[in-house]
Amino acid sequence: MVKSNLEETYRAMDMLPHGVWVIDRAGCYIYQNRMDRDSFGDLCGKVPEETWLPPDQASDWAAAHQRALKGEVVRYTRKVTTRRGHSYFDTTIVPVHDGVTIVAAMGMAVNNDPWIAAQREAEEARALLDDVVETIPDAIAAYDRDDRLILFNAAYRKLYELSAPSIRVGARFEDILRYGLAAGQYVDAGTASEQHEAWLGTRLAAHMDPAPRALLQQLPNGRWLHVRERRSASGNIVGVRTDVSALKEAEAVIRHTAETDALTDLANRAVMLEALNAVLKGQRKEDQSGALFMLDVDHFKAINDTLGHAAGDQVLRTMADRLKRSLRSEDTIARLGGDEFAVLATGFSQEDACEVVARNLHRALSEEINIQGRLLRPSVSIGVALFPRDGLTADELFKNADTALYRTKENGRNGWTLFNHELGERLRRRSQLRDDLAQAMMVDDIRAALQPVVSVATGEHVGFESLARWTRNGEPVPPMEFIAVAEDAGMGLALGQNILNRTCRKLAALIAEGLEPGFAAINLGTTQLKSPGFADTLMACVQRHGLDPAHIELEITENILLDRSIEQINQALCRLREMGFRLILDDFGTGYASLTHLKQFPVSGIKIDRSFIMNVETSPQDAVIVRAMVELAHGLGMTVVAEGVETQGQMNFLASIGCDMAQGYFLCRPTTDKAAIRSWLMQNRKS
Repeated sequence: MVKSNLEETYRAMDMLPHGVWVIDRAGCYIYQNRMDRDSFGDLCGKVPEETWLPPDQASDWAAAHQRALKGEVVRYTRKVTTRRGHSYFDTTIVPVHDGVTIVAAMGMAVNNDPWIAAQREAEEARALLDDVVETIPDAIAAYDRDDRLILFNAAYRKLYELSAPSIRVGARFEDILRYGLAAGQYVDAGTASEQHEAWLGTRLAAHMDPAPRALLQQLPNGRWLHVRERRSASGNIVGVRTDVSALKEAEAVIRHTAETDALTDLANRAVMLEALNAVLKGQRKEDQSGALFMLDVDHFKAINDTLGHAAGDQVLRTMADRLKRSLRSEDTIARLGGDEFAVLATGFSQEDACEVVARNLHRALSEEINIQGRLLRPSVSIGVALFPRDGLTADELFKNADTALYRTKENGRNGWTLFNHELGERLRRRSQLRDDLAQAMMVDDIRAALQPVVSVATGEHVGFESLARWTRNGEPVPPMEFIAVAEDAGMGLALGQNILNRTCRKLAALIAEGLEPGFAAINLGTTQLKSPGFADTLMACVQRHGLDPAHIELEITENILLDRSIEQINQALCRLREMGFRLILDDFGTGYASLTHLKQFPVSGIKIDRSFIMNVETSPQDAVIVRAMVELAHGLGMTVVAEGVETQGQMNFLASIGCDMAQGYFLCRPTTDKAAIRSWLMQNRKS
């Protein structure tokens, strides 16, 4: 058993790179390992004096072993002569026990010759370098002057998994690239052989003459590598590949956040502008013509106000989904903000094609939506501008598409309009009117014209209608036009207050002169009725001029009563009625659900629209309708005013059916002339 153990020990010692020997208690060699025998020959059975030692060192050698046989561990360095010449050895001698006594001494000599030491250090350094390189998570590869691989780590082969079989020491960089190309390793290399060769040439040139700037490389598995290469002073090309996939993902998230609308996941305005500019500057044939569609959801604020913002958000998300389903993948869809969307579609230039796209979009967007258990059919307005016909810049196209959208809204919403130059001129006029109107209001250049209202039965004067008048550059601007501009520009409240002040001032002046002007009817706008403090402001103005509510009648059109904020408007009307103001429903018969309005709102009378009065002498149908209107109003306890009276025959007809009051050019035109108003009142005063 002991012999077996010794044999195992000796076999292990034979594997050591250093000389090992054993000397018994008599000082004779009883064992040498392979390295010691190669260096000094077979010394088994000999004593030191019979070996390679010179006589002057034999005694020192024997003494050292004797010290070890006495239990001491001996270490020293000595110069010896081997078969290969002189060498220096670091020697260690230790006692060998049999479990009870010391039976031998074992020595080991490590050659510390400078050349061998340097070689050993180089091997250790290389081993250390290998260890360090393998622990680096980045992929490391070095190529020599002949562009052959001389060093790489496991990460290099792992990242280029499709090229791995070709990655080995001695392989040329070009061969590794070609193998990877055939295996589909490089995403950006294209698919055709011509593309492969072009990519290969570019990559080899960049490899042989590395630029200071790193390059990005995408792998088939979706990973991204940051490749940095440089040529060392020795001529080797050293490269580091860093996996920057996490960084690219973070960049993608940041870019998505910056370029995407959070609610609908559509592109935002900045992306739409960028796409439009790119198309307008592009050289692709399919980009040379197309259209910009501007869309928004009609009365979207009312949806938010009545159903809540969560419902509004659901509507917007539904609109976004329907746009995606209705358009091509190459079309750009963006939410510009609020309820406004834009679509950029290329590849067509004819109006017919635009009409087809607009019609399909409108049909898809107008389908019913289930909102909180309620079915809502959204109304959508669309404006379209073609390019290059309607503009060559993004600003022009946006402006013109928006103009077309505005025209759609003017025409009653819920449809689409293609831009043309007539629309552009109209928009420019409205823009100039808006600016000029603001200036006119600042300098108090808006006038209030009074048109008399008379009793049909007696012909006596009973009141006036106050009408806004504005002369611009010497020419009168139609009231319907500049009042609409004021409402759109947010000046409706100020314009209404201006006319109210002027009207009250004129009534007060006429009363002060001893005349009897009766009432003054003033048209109210939606903005005024939706203003929280309007009723109190009106009363304060009336009282400030020494008047009372009986002097003022307030005319409202049915369009106002169709506004989505009808509850707020009705509250304002009830408050005005409680204050003593009479409410008149203007343009009666031209709107929707007139009978419902008579029942629902606190009106005191109606004004029959001129379109019915003008034909009562020639159209039996119109005559019947007007008669029915008068009878209906009287049946509800309301008074009736007929406007637009232009003939004596019309006056006679109105008298025959019992109409209460009338106004029109036949009686008197509206005027701002104080003398003319005084003259009228004196000639038509009550008897």
